[in-house]
Amino acid sequence: MLAQVWVVMAAIASIQTYFLIRGRLPDVVGPMIGIGLGILLAYGALGFEVVSGGGQVRQQPEPELALLGLSILGTNAILLFTDAIETLELGSLVGSR
Repeated sequence: MLAQVWVVMAAIASIQTYFLIRGRLPDVVGPMIGIGLGILLAYGALGFEVVSGGGQVRQQPEPELALLGLSILGTNAILLFTDAIETLELGSLVGSR
């Protein structure tokens, strides 16, 4: 993945995460966008490619950048499921009276 594309996507994911934490994005759509961006960032940083034909492709995977993409994915997943858990009435699950 080109470095410029990766930097732009990381900046967009960071801005999205900031607005999500500040409460300016919807509780479900915002984290789903971040999860998608995190997956794309991690995938692009690892440098996986499908090669057809006899051409040689040399890739240098960047595991550090992939971890950054996975951290964006993890943060958004936590925020998505935290909001979902807060809407549950836990009293009915544990049998409290």
